[in-house]
Parts: sequence; C-alpha cells; structure tokens
Amino acid sequence: MGNVDSTAPLQLVFDVRTNPGDVYTITVPESIANGTGVYTIGDSDPISASTGIVTSTTDDANHTKTFTYRFDSVASVAVNINFTLHNNYNAQPTPIEGIGTSIKSITWTYAGQQLDPVDFTQVIMPVMNPQAVTRVLPSSSTYKAIYANQDYAYQFSVGETDGIDGSADYATGQVNSAVNYGTTIRVPVPRYFTLDESATAARNGFSDETTITQPGGASSDIVITVPKGSGRQYWQNAEPYYFVGQFKTTPPLAGEKLVANGPAVVTQTIVDPQGQERTLTARAPAWTEYLRSGDGLVPCPSGSSECLVLSINGNNKGEKTANNLLLDPARKVPR
Repeated sequence: MGNVDSTAPLQLVFDVRTNPGDVYTITVPESIANGTGVYTIGDSDPISASTGIVTSTTDDANHTKTFTYRFDSVASVAVNINFTLHNNYNAQPTPIEGIGTSIKSITWTYAGQQLDPVDFTQVIMPVMNPQAVTRVLPSSSTYKAIYANQDYAYQFSVGETDGIDGSADYATGQVNSAVNYGTTIRVPVPRYFTLDESATAARNGFSDETTITQPGGASSDIVITVPKGSGRQYWQNAEPYYFVGQFKTTPPLAGEKLVANGPAVVTQTIVDPQGQERTLTARAPAWTEYLRSGDGLVPCPSGSSECLVLSINGNNKGEKTANNLLLDPARKVPR
C-alpha cells in the first residue's frame, strides 16, 4: 500500500467464533513515526453489549494502536478495523522517517498467547519531474526574445511528490520538505546570464534555510541549496523557485539563441526505513533564451501585443521587480 497502483481502501477484518471469557488483542503499527504517512488507524466496528466489549489504546512510544476484544458469550463475530488512506496533499513531517519500502506487521494474541503475525508492505517513494527554466516576467509566451543588460524573472519547478500515493498529483514547485534530507540543484545558465542574488532572495521570500546563489559569477551554474527539512509541501501552496537576473553582454548585431551547456540536475538525499541514505537524481532540459539585436529598432510583429507594455502593481509576484522587468516600449517601432 502507499505508492502502488492499487487505490483500494484498507480494512482489517477480525472474524472469530467466541466463547465467554475469550480475550483477543490486535496491535497495528502506525504508518510512520510522529506523522500522517500513508494511513491513519481508525476505529474498530463496535460489538453488541450482549456479546462483549472492544477498547483501544495508543502507544506513542512504539507508534502502535492496540484493540482489545473481551467476549461474554458464544457468538460469531466479524468486525472491521478501519483505516483512512492519504494522498500527496496531506501535511507530513519534515522529513518523514523511513522513505522507501517497509514491512508492517500486525500482531495479535489470544488469551495472552502470541499468534502468527499478518504482514503487509508499505511504499513511500517520492517522484521528481523538474521542468526547464522558463521566463515569467515578461512571459516567454508573449515576448519571444529579450534585451541584454535588463533584468528579467525566471522560474524553475522541481515537481516533486512526497510519494505517499502513486499519482503525480500535488507535486510541489520547490523541493518537497516531507522527503528532503538535503538537496542540491545545479542549474547551468545560458552564456552571459548573471544572477542578482539579493533580488532573487527577495522574490522568493524563503522562510527556511534555502539559498540560491551563483558562486562562479556570470555564465556559471546557479546553485540552489535546500538543507534537510527545508522546502515546501503542496498544502503550503509552494511556488517554483524564481531567478532574477540579466544577460550582461554587448547586444548582438543579430538575434542570438543562447542555450545552457547542460541540463539542470537535482540531487536529493532520502533515508530508507533501515536508516540508510539513498540518492535520488532528476534532470530538466537545458535552459534556452533568445537575445534581441542591439540596433534599437525592433519591429512589432503583425497581430502582436509586443509593442504594448502594461505594468500592474499590487499584491503579486511581479510587484517586487515590475519596474525593471518590462521591455522598453521606446525601443519598438511598428512594422
């Protein structure tokens, strides 16, 4: 159960022929320590007062829940212990203890004697699907090319699930803190790109220990460092990572396509149920950008809104850098 193909609900069925004085206990392990995990153990179906009584206790130290059934009569009893299954949306610890495949054992006793346990497999396996860096201010879908020596904003999405279920739903734009035991992301940049680290930090507004730097300066890799437990989960409305910067170079005589020299690489450490560190790696397509020529006379394509610039200030991600991230309308002439 967990990150597997089946989405069937989970129930534990206790089916027994009883005699007066019979006592059974069933002990069920929690999905993970100190958190939600794949499932939450619910209640047992009740039994009739004339048949007996069922009680439950939770052992926080051992992360188990025990159901005790005491019978007062001869009866045939079939009851369910019910579970609530979770998906990639739910809040989880930062990070989860025990990512990967683990065997869960349900133990039970009769008259104090231990009976054969019932085992099942739980899988928690995060999945990353990082996307290529895209320009968001101004959007690359509206402005196909940009000017050198002007600031622009870009985004990079990791697209990571916490692996609680097997779907791609509720993937986070940032590293998912539920599974992060330490992540480094290296993003090669197109030639000339220079990151404005202070504007980038302001744009992202991190409340954890995440940093975004360009240690080698212009044209060198951007490095996103996300220490253990940092990042965001889907329920926290995690946005992608944002980069603010410019292509510092003499404007080309003709339009120029710039492509980074390799893919963005996400390298993440997770810890399995046996306490061993494992490494997850994912790659995104290389960052591509287009520079305009520097002649100062850039035609407006027919039917395009590219010669009309609209600046909207307010409570939005564009507000922090809106004044220097829009193309200069003075450099446009009608075709």
